[in-house]
Amino acid sequence: MLYDFYLDLIFIIECAYRKYQNQDHIKWTRENLKQGVKEIRAL
Repeated sequence: MLYDFYLDLIFIIECAYRKYQNQDHIKWTRENLKQGVKEIRAL
């Protein structure tokens, strides 16, 4: 679970760093991060 959260953070950072334009990919990474936060809060 923590590793998944870590990857979600990396995806978010990479989208900004690499200036991705694909809004579907950006949305996907944000949704994954939101889900990861929910899972960690549930611990």
